[in-house]
Amino acid sequence: MSARSVPQALPQSQSRPDQYHILRTPFLSSISAPHLVSRSPAGHAKRALHATVSRLLACLVNEQLVDAHYVDLGDTGSSSYIFITPYESAPDSWAACSIISQITHKPVVDKTPSEGRDNVYRVRFLDPEDIGVDQWIQWRDYSSVVSITDATQIMQQAGEWMLCDSAAVEAICSELTSSVNNQMHAYAHSKPEPNILSSTAIEWEQSIVEGHATHPMHRARYSEPPLEPISPDTNMFDLALTFIAVPRSQIKVIGELERLLSLLYANADAEHGGNAFILDSIDCSTELAMPVHPLHLPAVLR
Repeated sequence: MSARSVPQALPQSQSRPDQYHILRTPFLSSISAPHLVSRSPAGHAKRALHATVSRLLACLVNEQLVDAHYVDLGDTGSSSYIFITPYESAPDSWAACSIISQITHKPVVDKTPSEGRDNVYRVRFLDPEDIGVDQWIQWRDYSSVVSITDATQIMQQAGEWMLCDSAAVEAICSELTSSVNNQMHAYAHSKPEPNILSSTAIEWEQSIVEGHATHPMHRARYSEPPLEPISPDTNMFDLALTFIAVPRSQIKVIGELERLLSLLYANADAEHGGNAFILDSIDCSTELAMPVHPLHLPAVLR
């Protein structure tokens, strides 16, 4: 790793107000804003990782599962960094291990600096959009700094701090990986920008690239058996609905459900091109034909 691409060792002295200025050059000399990352395959991968990592870090901080500390570099600009530590950890333990992240705008912080650190403030609220592109994990009195290349590195470290069940952490990591992979695919295969005057509602919905604005599983497509595994290239746009007969004794129908379903029945019959009407195959007095997403069918028929 290049010395200019990762933070250098932090000094252990607590007496200098500018003790964290040593990180100024690596941060300000690298790209911090995600919109500046190239639209190449490598750029899609970097932006996808950032999309998930930024949401994960903000969630961990805002839910008070970890602590975050903003380093004020005293510049007129807003670029700086935060370092993340176990929740309510003592300052003298921060050197043992922390997660460092670029920050593009100053977050909501305490009015007074953290104890013994004149330019470090505890973060009270962190916006995912204020988190920069690059993150690192440092250990052992700042002597070892490693670039984060996988969202699971952050979750595994946070899980260790919180003494979480390893199986639970592994399950969360699987969903985070799914988010990153699907986000990368979405960047590479994004739909055309909708026209504000003529595009349909579904075209607007399908134009959403990053999913949920703050949830770490913003792009996760994660299935459990008996459902088939879902990959980034699984077709979600052109679906062939399946209709199954459900006994009316097992469901409670309210509102206009059946009238709305009749539109689906009519369209399905028209596309079929024959006379095999869906409702002719069931006893409408005791059964209701319900549409099922094809990917859900294995669980429904189980």
